[in-house]
Amino acid sequence: RSPDLRPAPRAPRPPASAMQLRPATSFLGCCSLAVGVQVSCFAGFVLQIVAIAACSSAEPLRLAGLVIGPELQVASAAWAFVGIPVTVAGSIGALSRVEGSVRLLVAYHLITFLASLAFPFWFLASSSVCDFVVAPEVQSQSTAFVCSFVETFVLVWSLLIALTYLYMVYVLWSAAEDLRAVPAPELMRFEEALRGVKFRPAEQPTGPPPDMLA
Repeated sequence: RSPDLRPAPRAPRPPASAMQLRPATSFLGCCSLAVGVQVSCFAGFVLQIVAIAACSSAEPLRLAGLVIGPELQVASAAWAFVGIPVTVAGSIGALSRVEGSVRLLVAYHLITFLASLAFPFWFLASSSVCDFVVAPEVQSQSTAFVCSFVETFVLVWSLLIALTYLYMVYVLWSAAEDLRAVPAPELMRFEEALRGVKFRPAEQPTGPPPDMLA
């Protein structure tokens, strides 16, 4: 019979223990991991451009009452500049199924995430959130209630942003794991087709053996 050339199913993943992180199979439950990688790369590219465009080596940056010095701006812009080729390589690597490029992008975003965690913790530990957000007139009415509400608000939004960023890193890591498990899906399709082919057994010779003909 003719070979079955239908698309091959995804290769089964090795069994994972209960404490092992399992890679995702889709992005937001409705899109492929390739779409998730492209969305993550686009969002990261926009943030990198904003960080470079807002950088100033001479004047401090004032953001919602928070003053960011020129040294920190230059360091952030330099790290964002390094991330631009990494992001482009990861985006192309996900489309071309190059695992190394996606792994490098995962490492870059993990370092960025860990370095960014210091900012909200320092902001909350400095006890200056209320001074940055709430006007002094409002603080004089009910300092404890207003400041507690503002700190809770900042903490919740910081957690939401951190979880969103961590989910994007998880999608990138899942895509890298998928590339490692299935490096060439086209070959797997033909492999499944060859497995479905039934070969006829070799026919036995019907004539006299060769030694009798000698």
